[in-house]
Amino acid sequence: MTFRTDLVMNNGKLMAAPSAADKPLPEVKHSDRLMKGWGEALKREAGKLSDDLTLNSALLIHDSMVNTWHALKESRGVRNPNETQAAHLHRLANSTDRAINGLAQKSQRARDSIKARLNDLSIQMDGALGMKDKGQSAELRAVLRNLSDEVRGDMIGKAIKEGDGELLCAVFRGHPLLSGLSAQKMDAYRTQALMTHAPDFLTLERALKKADALLSDTFLDMLSFSDSLTAKDLRDEYQKEEAKALAARDKADQLIKAY
Repeated sequence: MTFRTDLVMNNGKLMAAPSAADKPLPEVKHSDRLMKGWGEALKREAGKLSDDLTLNSALLIHDSMVNTWHALKESRGVRNPNETQAAHLHRLANSTDRAINGLAQKSQRARDSIKARLNDLSIQMDGALGMKDKGQSAELRAVLRNLSDEVRGDMIGKAIKEGDGELLCAVFRGHPLLSGLSAQKMDAYRTQALMTHAPDFLTLERALKKADALLSDTFLDMLSFSDSLTAKDLRDEYQKEEAKALAARDKADQLIKAY
């Protein structure tokens, strides 16, 4: 009976046994964003509009990022017994580059779709608030700007409660300072108005913005951590050793040709 000394079992999987020439691999860095579970969390946050096509398409791209990352990480630890460590890491780096390039395009398309969906959603929100510019927005903002904070707040609060689309249009479609407001106060009034008249649109908007940030941050994580995944420093060492070996071989070949 013969035994394969070039193979070992690791966590139930057959793997190439480390050779004496193998060098230790660096730990693979990762983030929480490269884990599963984000999609379900954002769909819950989207509430009644969790079936939104744009949101779900973006979450599928994120799932693809996570699955690809873990597949590459698994591939890193399963080496063809006929490959050297250097060849294995070189192949892994090529696979990682191809994956990242493909995901870059998919992620950007998904983010472009989110941007377009947010623009459409903004129009829907304006409609839900009954926002209409009847040509007096500048005058209404001037009136608000000259009121005390308390009276201004009461007037905007009443407009939100009664669905006064003309006044809300004047406030929300102008710079906050034109109505005597800070940007934070403007955002608070907008949230209050949407919670009153279009809560489902508001929760979807928040989920879409978080999905957009998730795609961007997850892709940057993949870029940032790809060097540790593919052991870039170690690959660089192997490249230097290869260049040194090729130079020595060329020198020997030149001497042999001289005979």
